[in-house]
Amino acid sequence: MPAERTVIQLVGSNPLPLYIAATSLRATTSVLIHSPQSVDVTRRLSVVYRRRGIGPTPVEIGDSADARACRAAITPDLGSAYLDYTGGRKVMAVHTYMAWLEAGGDPSRAFYVDNLRGQLRFDNGDSMPITTELTLLTVAILHGWRVLNAHEVNTSPTFREDIEREARAFIRNLEESLGDYREGGWWLEELVAILLYQTGLFSEKRIHVNVEVRRGPNSSMEMDVVALRGHFVYVVSCTATRNYHVCRNKAFEVVVRGRQFAGNHVRTAMVCPLGHIKLSERFRQVSDRRYDLQQTIYENWDYPHSFRAFGLDDIKAWIGVDPTTPDISSLKRWVMHAGFVPMHK
Repeated sequence: MPAERTVIQLVGSNPLPLYIAATSLRATTSVLIHSPQSVDVTRRLSVVYRRRGIGPTPVEIGDSADARACRAAITPDLGSAYLDYTGGRKVMAVHTYMAWLEAGGDPSRAFYVDNLRGQLRFDNGDSMPITTELTLLTVAILHGWRVLNAHEVNTSPTFREDIEREARAFIRNLEESLGDYREGGWWLEELVAILLYQTGLFSEKRIHVNVEVRRGPNSSMEMDVVALRGHFVYVVSCTATRNYHVCRNKAFEVVVRGRQFAGNHVRTAMVCPLGHIKLSERFRQVSDRRYDLQQTIYENWDYPHSFRAFGLDDIKAWIGVDPTTPDISSLKRWVMHAGFVPMHK
């Protein structure tokens, strides 16, 4: 087995960057250095690695804060391997790196996963593009979830026409002030899935609707739309209600559930018919409730720009109500730039 295809990986709480590194590097063996606290993560990585033809070699450190124990995990034969120091604790990274250099390691083989730039960045200044193509099942297994239910996006022209008809009827009822129309919005999640496919950025088999997953007997959750593109996971919550507080709660919920399902590589969105409301006739004050919702998430979360709130104006543009030509550019920008560019009002 070629030594250059072996990668040493430090296991922490997030398995996804390690999987991305090993598959992009096309490793044949992964030496998984872990603590007792990360045994479960190591086990799940091992399961997925074996499915991909990567041989896992778990190495447990009794105390990940013990410098000597960290150094002892690097045996002399590992000097020719790659070192991925993306995961694990800082103490693990520092001391395994030092021991690896002493064993013959070279900065040209030491790297970390740069999620936002989509690269493995090596310590000699070189980089390698991330080539991993995630699947729903892989993400679920890595994070300890079992998929109970999910169906792929329906791209049938007839079905799409039916969904667009529902959407137009919904918009018409809102404009006629008849209240929430068919609240629950089953058609909205189907519409979002179809539009994600129409962006041309996703494979049909990477867009899933009504995803239900379970972790243990008492822990389960549902996600309206889950789409996967390269090494990113997109989770969208949809609701047809205009109640701001309900939308806000669902927005927080999708951020939390997205992170639970896919870690820091997730991009989340809320689609709901929030729009402009008048606060004062006298002073002509108007509030953009979609923007308010987005800013609330930005102000209360540590990775704010991975979230996007889409409102009534977006839905109208998507189905060609206003303007009359369908325009899904706002959805496409979120997919392409989430995590890079702040979304402005």
